[in-house]
Amino acid sequence: MNAHHKALTAPQRLGAVLLIACLSACSQFPHQSGLLSSAEHDQGWRQGVVEQVGPAHQLISRSGVDCRTPQNRSADHTGAAPGVTSETPYARVSYRHHKVRLERIVPLSSDQALPRVGQVLQFQVKDCQTPAHPL
Repeated sequence: MNAHHKALTAPQRLGAVLLIACLSACSQFPHQSGLLSSAEHDQGWRQGVVEQVGPAHQLISRSGVDCRTPQNRSADHTGAAPGVTSETPYARVSYRHHKVRLERIVPLSSDQALPRVGQVLQFQVKDCQTPAHPL
């Protein structure tokens, strides 16, 4: 081995592996990994992982924003959004925002197969009327 190059010690190798693991884990968040363009992000699109799926009355709300509530469902805050009924399926999704884990209840399209728990969805944070959709 060259005298100018020293082998890494075990703690240094461990630190390097942990650093690489941390950096690669951080890149798994959709916006940071480039799956959403900056323009899409600015328009309110986010990606999250499905935690629970079902009709409105069956979902457990642990979120700050719940698109089932009338004030969140309609743009004018007067009631249900067009196309959103008691039969509309919803999903509770978790996502990251500035390294903070958040949850949100979002509507799903009745025209598509329901997503599975663990599946990634794209959803709107600026508009509860827009159904989330799988990627």
